[in-house]
Amino acid sequence: MKEYKVTGWTNGDNECFIGAPEAPESPEIFKSMYEAVVKDVKEHNYHFTGSVHQYNYCTPIINNEYLFGLSQRMWGQLMHDAYPEEDYTSCVEGREYCKWAWCIEDEEQILPATVTLSRTDWYRQVNYLPDPYLEEFFGGEDDE
Repeated sequence: MKEYKVTGWTNGDNECFIGAPEAPESPEIFKSMYEAVVKDVKEHNYHFTGSVHQYNYCTPIINNEYLFGLSQRMWGQLMHDAYPEEDYTSCVEGREYCKWAWCIEDEEQILPATVTLSRTDWYRQVNYLPDPYLEEFFGGEDDE
């Protein structure tokens, strides 16, 4: 199976990237992408809620191609999976995801840096393709 990794973060409405396959359509791919995001969140010590994930440029980009957008509850579960050792005593048993879906104070959140919105600029930024190929591949300097 293809290896998936987080290559950046952007707004969940960014039309420069393709939406990741949904779990019911491709459960193995979804699981692999989910695990890649958990790994990246832990590696960078990111801490933020599902609402921030949806609205503040905190949607992971997988392999420079896919946006991995989740519901606020599902993002809460992803963060719980990344940080099972956190204090969940204030949560209802079986609903620990709620802490990460909505209940983190702003000053406690650790967010990823924002990436550029242009796919052409994104490829250039990570030196994925040389500039002459970008112009040929995308049909010009700017893709907007």
